[in-house]
Amino acid sequence: MTDTETVFDVLANRRRRWVLGVLALSPRNPISVRGLAESIAAFEFENPTTTQTKRVRTSLRRTHLAALEDLDAIHISQDGVSPGPAFHTIFHVLAVGLTHQPHTQS
Repeated sequence: MTDTETVFDVLANRRRRWVLGVLALSPRNPISVRGLAESIAAFEFENPTTTQTKRVRTSLRRTHLAALEDLDAIHISQDGVSPGPAFHTIFHVLAVGLTHQPHTQS
């Protein structure tokens, strides 16, 4: 696995976080790229159009899935996308980051 800074850089993107979330919640893996795009488009748009869903799918294919695969967070095959060897570790980093409440001074 790569360094912590790289993990945080990759997780800074909302669509990449959603890919991990969809995989974590899915009862079946692998998930097709189309299925991921439909799920993510539903998060982003109240009632996604076909064009919006296609744009999400294109964005996943061209940018986001490769970044997650480079971290071993996901594995991409002809069957679809599934958790990779580092999925649980990286998802844990994401979960901790989402639940962390910064301390404020009074």
